[in-house]
Amino acid sequence: GTLGLFAGATLHTLPLPQHRGAMLILFDTLETAARAVTKLVDEDPAACDLLDRRLLSLAREVSTEYARLVPVAAEAALILEWSGWSAREVLLRLDRYQRLVREFVPRC
Repeated sequence: GTLGLFAGATLHTLPLPQHRGAMLILFDTLETAARAVTKLVDEDPAACDLLDRRLLSLAREVSTEYARLVPVAAEAALILEWSGWSAREVLLRLDRYQRLVREFVPRC
């Protein structure tokens, strides 16, 4: 292994955007979700999480709200998050992303 020692460090921080928005995209197969990620990350989301069939099943079991939101036919899902300096900026990103998803993601 490699050992590194630091005697000092200077950290620079950036302010965090105050607004966030998220989108849940459902897929009929895990493979389709994985292929979609390659196209969707170009939009630079703040976060992207892939949920497989097992996680979706567990979510439906513990919450009636999840059971209502996530159909049994869904084999995978992506949760994408954006941040911005204004609510309008985040809403515009979500709207743009929604249109992009509709172009190439098959409906579950």
